[in-house]
Amino acid sequence: MSACNDDPSSAHSQERRDARAVAGFDQEEAFSSILTVGTIFKKLIPTLIMLFFITWLLAGAVLSTVGVPDGLVTVGGAIVSGGSCALMTRFKKKQLAKVVETATLTLSSFGADMQDGNMRVQMPWSQMERIAEGDMMSPLKVGQFSLLARAVGAIARASFRRKEMALCGVGRISVNAGASALLRSTVKQNLGGQDPEHAQTGVILTHYDKDWENGRIAQWIAAYRPDLMS
Repeated sequence: MSACNDDPSSAHSQERRDARAVAGFDQEEAFSSILTVGTIFKKLIPTLIMLFFITWLLAGAVLSTVGVPDGLVTVGGAIVSGGSCALMTRFKKKQLAKVVETATLTLSSFGADMQDGNMRVQMPWSQMERIAEGDMMSPLKVGQFSLLARAVGAIARASFRRKEMALCGVGRISVNAGASALLRSTVKQNLGGQDPEHAQTGVILTHYDKDWENGRIAQWIAAYRPDLMS
């Protein structure tokens, strides 16, 4: 799932039509994600740095309150902060590995079907609207009760706004039964009140082929929706 930029000037007028198999493109074709855990994890580095300093300050304040000598407050705060960030790093890498290792984009006479270890996006050819810049699903907004929490959230969301070309339109978004409560909340937040059965969404094409315009993905789009390529 991605967020596509709203740009009316880039939207194509369309003739909605039923999906019919096109010769040479009548058998589904799957594209595995070319992303790596490291590529996605780099987007989280600014958030981890901010989290480290915030945790350091909070831990230092707590240690001072309970009477820890001033000389040890800084060291103790750094240890607590470093440990927290290390645990989060381990958790996030494990979580990302599940997604990266299973992410697949399947194109067929139906349209696009993107699946990973957590969710699925299905978008028929007739509901595709444009190819435009999009970004990854924004992290969950949490802890809006404090300025520091808002700052961390803003940095996390900004780190995921790296524009890449996406196939945008209306599709069905579903979350796998085994997905975490955090992921479910994140998807719900990104939907912004939309019906998940009929929501504005997108599939980032460069996650499956950096040179998609000169490969099979472009050929599929040209076969079923040539207007999107013009």
